[in-house]
Amino acid sequence: MVNRPDPDGLALAADRAAGWARLAAASAHERRLAIVLSDYPGAGGGQIGHAVGLDTFLSLAAMLDDLRSAGYDATAPSGLSDALCHAEPTAFL
Repeated sequence: MVNRPDPDGLALAADRAAGWARLAAASAHERRLAIVLSDYPGAGGGQIGHAVGLDTFLSLAAMLDDLRSAGYDATAPSGLSDALCHAEPTAFL
């Protein structure tokens, strides 16, 4: 048995490295971010961002503040917290 590099694996690694390099060179205004909240089915529909003992929406607001401080355009629409609390699971896809 001879060990040989896998061409597809090498191409994938090179592509990912190039992507990370492009991302590192991009300014905050050129980057697109996504914050993904979990949705667990339960009584009365889903529980967006549900975690026992945590305030998901307060944490989301803090993350958006941190992102704004770092130069990202992370302005949440007015009423986002209420919208998330009452949204269908796929409403923001």
